[in-house]
Amino acid sequence: MAVSKESIRKAGLELSNAEAALRNANDAFKPSKSKPKGLQMGDPGYATARRVQQEAQERVATAKKKLDSLKRTEKQLTASQRAKEQASQVPTVRPAAKVEVTPEVEVKPVSTGGKVDTKSDSSADANKDKGEKPKSKEELYADAIALASKQYNMPDILFKNVESLKVLLQRYVDGKLTDNQLKREIELDPWYRQNSAEIKARYVQLFNYEDLVKTGRAQGTTDYEQQLDGIVRKLQARARELNGVEIPDDQAKLIAKDLYIYNLDDDPAILTERLVRFIRPTAGMIGGIPTTGYAGQALQNYQGLQAIAKANGLKIEDLLPRDATGMPQTAEGILEQLALGKVDINRVAQDARKLAALGQPDYVKDLLGQGYDLDSIYSPYRTAMANTLELDPNTISLSDPALRMGISKEGDMNLYDFERSLRKDNRWQYTQQARGEV
Repeated sequence: MAVSKESIRKAGLELSNAEAALRNANDAFKPSKSKPKGLQMGDPGYATARRVQQEAQERVATAKKKLDSLKRTEKQLTASQRAKEQASQVPTVRPAAKVEVTPEVEVKPVSTGGKVDTKSDSSADANKDKGEKPKSKEELYADAIALASKQYNMPDILFKNVESLKVLLQRYVDGKLTDNQLKREIELDPWYRQNSAEIKARYVQLFNYEDLVKTGRAQGTTDYEQQLDGIVRKLQARARELNGVEIPDDQAKLIAKDLYIYNLDDDPAILTERLVRFIRPTAGMIGGIPTTGYAGQALQNYQGLQAIAKANGLKIEDLLPRDATGMPQTAEGILEQLALGKVDINRVAQDARKLAALGQPDYVKDLLGQGYDLDSIYSPYRTAMANTLELDPNTISLSDPALRMGISKEGDMNLYDFERSLRKDNRWQYTQQARGEV
């Protein structure tokens, strides 16, 4: 059985790719920015990473065995062929040919301007050694991949899928770059410089998965698929925390793919940033009646805004930031900002107190500036008013003129005088106490 150079070249390429995959698998256990101690037993993804490492080790061993076997076979066949050639070159005895003697002719040098032309008529110069045979494009391709794999831990799948690297490889195969020039061009390549070793390794996993999809062999067992599923679960859990609902699965996968490639899936702030756009009122059903509203942390923040507004005699729209045209932003907008930590709920409350202070007596302004809500400041008067006018205290607005009489520019009124002043209010005549006195 003949062994071609092409089969040996392919076996060498398989070994280079297997060794690159093993180095990538080993990188998972090295310290990194997200895991200073490296991947440890018990960490999420440890079992998967260990399995991938073992599979890579088996691939390297298999590839080495295959390459060694091909080389041995080639060596044996070469030795056998050489022996056959030597056997075929045994001299045979032939009858002597008749020799004819011709008279010698004297060869005189030709005079060329006083110089004798001693130039040899030999054709040896025409048969100079032209060096070894130029490599084929397939061999140059294999050389480039072997160089990139050994020097930069970059298997051939990156050169097939990253456009700028694909161009460099083609230039090398076309003989336009030497080994050193190829190395320099790789190091200057924008994609190579922009992506860390960990991100490059993740691109390798992605491209391997995409190749399996094209051939219909993706079965959910690759490291890429398993890590992506884990990120999707993490996204959905965070979405439930933020707004009590899961996001559409196809959108979750798109976000997960982006987070995986750029090694951002362990950053909680980044997860939240990608999910806040899904904070919206959601439909529900209570007692057969359709409802809409927020849930999760969004509901807590919305209720907090409502409480701040109510405690200072305002509407929730009064608390919303204004855009360039002076129009208030949507509630979703401020809820997104709160989820991202870009807006402080305490600052919102203080701004509400400043707004409530407009038109208030100095005494009230001072209390609002100290962190008291308008509701707290007028609470004693509201209670007295509810008792005197026999009203539900929750129905008494902070802007009620009768309530505002309790505190004026002259200062706060004592409760006895305040209660007596309420008898002049039109609502007094409808109370049990008023009818009893009549």
